[in-house]
Amino acid sequence: LVYAASPGKPAYTKSSDRNSIFTKNLIEVIKENQASDLQSMIMKVRDKMVRDSEYDQVPWDESSLTRKFFFDQVN
Repeated sequence: LVYAASPGKPAYTKSSDRNSIFTKNLIEVIKENQASDLQSMIMKVRDKMVRDSEYDQVPWDESSLTRKFFFDQVN
């Protein structure tokens, strides 16, 4: 599971897009890193969010994965 913000913190919603900043960053990372594993993508989204929100919002994830997970590429 990936949450837009850490436990007990509100999600940063200021955006000129129709999507939240978290969703915008998630979509960008997925499109740009299709060959990356899921955990690497989540870390990239988290890094972008921390910068975009000036450290006000840190995406949070919970996982019990035991190996790397990759999405199938669709062209």
